[in-house]
Amino acid sequence: MKKILFFVFLAVFTPIIVHSHGIGLVGGYPGGLVFRWDMQKSSAVDLYLDYYWGDFAIAGDFVLKKDMKLGEFPIQLFYGGGIGAMFYTYNDYVYDSYYIYGHIVKKTYIYPSIRAKVGASYFIQSMPVEIFIEMGPSINIGEYINLIGFHGGAGFRYRF
Repeated sequence: MKKILFFVFLAVFTPIIVHSHGIGLVGGYPGGLVFRWDMQKSSAVDLYLDYYWGDFAIAGDFVLKKDMKLGEFPIQLFYGGGIGAMFYTYNDYVYDSYYIYGHIVKKTYIYPSIRAKVGASYFIQSMPVEIFIEMGPSINIGEYINLIGFHGGAGFRYRF
């Protein structure tokens, strides 16, 4: 609960001290809501909230940005890294010698990860919307270390 209150606090008070911010949707993993807070012209913090099929994922990244031109189109390249966690809830069958039969127990497992990413975005000048694509590797550091993790997605952000 303290972590949720911390992120609500960030969502409410961070826009006061940052350059600009945006909120949008992203498809991929993690998908769902995406928030971006531009700390300076060359750096930002991204936060992802994802809920699907009873599981919940959260991730946060610090990114460095570089403005470039692709022909006539101004694009922004970004790269960085951060941390993430997936909360996986499942039913487990537990056998207890007290019971003749086992019983089902609901368990939640947390998969923490370290992430890296690269991406590009295009800001539509006629309206405050940014379209982006991003991808990168992740290392799961929970009970089972998995070096094959990969995340990525495409989406949009409405900029304030």
